[in-house]
Amino acid sequence: MATRVCITCGKDYYLKSEVYKNGQISPRRFCDDCLKDIQVKSGKRKSNLKSDNYNYTSDTRKISKRDGYAFILYEDIWQSEHRVVMEKKLKRKLVKGESVHHINGVRDDNRPENLELWVGGIRYGQRASDIKCHNCNEPYRI
Repeated sequence: MATRVCITCGKDYYLKSEVYKNGQISPRRFCDDCLKDIQVKSGKRKSNLKSDNYNYTSDTRKISKRDGYAFILYEDIWQSEHRVVMEKKLKRKLVKGESVHHINGVRDDNRPENLELWVGGIRYGQRASDIKCHNCNEPYRI
């Protein structure tokens, strides 16, 4: 096996076979790592890395490329930012049947004044502030 120096990174690498079947000498001038990078960039090879479906705005915040929701690293796990913000605003955890709606429709705009609590799913639910008890006519407590 012949040793060569990669023209990109300068590492020494070995050619497994210096001569092709037709008798020509291999023109390869790159180590395996640099060759893979070149092939990935040119589209001749797919990357082995799984594509990440998030845009990271910091080490603790990311935005989903698929649906645009923001997630934050909170209590050592990734959680929906709008739900965490609403829980802090309410000073309690959300209960089953409650959902959070973005008033302006921008899914990564999680300012407390842009969020409202809904009871039921967003499509079929109602604003919590619009609901009153059937018996005592008191509004839903936020």
